Amino acid sequence: MNIFKYDLISFFTYTLLVTFGIVNIYSSTHNESFTTIFDYTTIVGKQLIFLLACIVAFFLIIFTKKKFFDSITPFLYFISVILLSSLFIFGAERGGAKSWYIIGPISFQPTEFAKLCTALFLAKFLSIIQTDLKKTRDIFIVGVIILVPITLITLQPDPGSALVFLAFIFPILREGLDLRFLYYGIIIFLTLLLTLIFGFTYNFHNPINIICITQFI
Repeated sequence: MNIFKYDLISFFTYTLLVTFGIVNIYSSTHNESFTTIFDYTTIVGKQLIFLLACIVAFFLIIFTKKKFFDSITPFLYFISVILLSSLFIFGAERGGAKSWYIIGPISFQPTEFAKLCTALFLAKFLSIIQTDLKKTRDIFIVGVIILVPITLITLQPDPGSALVFLAFIFPILREGLDLRFLYYGIIIFLTLLLTLIFGFTYNFHNPINIICITQFI
């Protein structure tokens, strides 16, 4: 196997950053009560468990054929939407946003999973030969793929995480999307930014608040 066909620079950069992070977490949280670094009740223990899981996932992904991911991508996207929707019923609130699942000692934020699934599903759709971003139908499908997770995440409310999804507009523009849609994306970005600055439950009935928003724009 030729290892040089892989992106070794990204691999070693990632390894260096992860190692640096874990060492810093260990040094800042270490105390006499530590029995083992793999204790899942400690912060560093959780991080190491996640790291081991990522290493296993890494090798599984590397040695899995591309066709497998093409076939399961729609299913993964559907699962990510279900997980985001279920947060409103089963999610735990942190920092004012109901965006976490608590499973024993492990906290799971499906927003991160949704980012990966959205990227895969969008890439799959754009790779179809018949896809033409000059057609209204294809533009609509692309918009739905991106806006569904954005809407669900914003309603948690977690507009800060929703902003990340707007970065998908750049590869779409490269694929031939009309530049006008970039301006629509900017409008959505400003809307999410306003919810971050003024709060999701901002009182728009107060004339003073409306004046402040108008001046900000």
